[in-house]
Amino acid sequence: MHEVVKFLCHGEISSYWLGVHEAVITRDVSPDPNAVSWVGWLTSAEWSEAVRQHRFIPDG
Repeated sequence: MHEVVKFLCHGEISSYWLGVHEAVITRDVSPDPNAVSWVGWLTSAEWSEAVRQHRFIPDG
């Protein structure tokens, strides 16, 4: 796993650093359905469109 980007997030209580990491996953991903409502992979174009259409809250 390696860090792709790190940025300072100005949260409601205080500022903190967030990072995006890249990892190679060799097994199926099985998130807890009680904790995650949707999981999927997006292309760069789909990600760009999602960010334009939806409010992005890094710490939300």
